[in-house]
Amino acid sequence: MERDRENVKEKVDIEKLRQTVFDIIWDRADIDAGIQEAIAVVGETLHISRVYIFENNEENTHSNNTFEWCGEGIEPQIDSLQNMSFGVCL
Repeated sequence: MERDRENVKEKVDIEKLRQTVFDIIWDRADIDAGIQEAIAVVGETLHISRVYIFENNEENTHSNNTFEWCGEGIEPQIDSLQNMSFGVCL
């Protein structure tokens, strides 16, 4: 598994990916659409099954899955990953 990760890192220019993600989000008038597009680029570039973004609530006690990209054939989990208590996750 670790070897596979190293192979992906060797093939992907991480700095170029970082810049592409930044450019996508920066250029979009709709920030949510930009984030969604950017995580799709990350998932497709790294050949992974899904990408999540979680945001904490104001009290930092719970987290919500606010963005998700899934590869082909992967079932989304965003609806079931809402209001996740940190106590449960630990």
